[in-house]
Amino acid sequence: MMSAGVAWGYLGLPIYIVPISLLMGGTIVGIAYVGEKKCRWASNNQLLWKTLVIAGGMPIAYQLVNNLDKSAVVMEFILLVVIAYFFFIKRSYNYDIGSSEKLTDKNGLREIEEKMKQCC
Repeated sequence: MMSAGVAWGYLGLPIYIVPISLLMGGTIVGIAYVGEKKCRWASNNQLLWKTLVIAGGMPIAYQLVNNLDKSAVVMEFILLVVIAYFFFIKRSYNYDIGSSEKLTDKNGLREIEEKMKQCC
């Protein structure tokens, strides 16, 4: 929202550049953290995943902050919607990158079903 305010001229860039930069950096670190929980490849290669996301995301965020205009805000919004869809909205979270095979925890599901049967 702050990026949009600056891009559309409602907020001054010199005042809001630091909070915008901090929020973008925090978003990148959050993506690295959540991706590790939602993707099997990322959880198996945690250090590589975090390194790729942070080392790739920080320069992108830097460029977006330095070139903060309406097209950058639209790009930010599209990227965040796509990332939010895959990490938070999509039900089948545990997909392996590079594979169309869905991974399921059938043993955990059976254990919960058994506990539910014994409970009631």
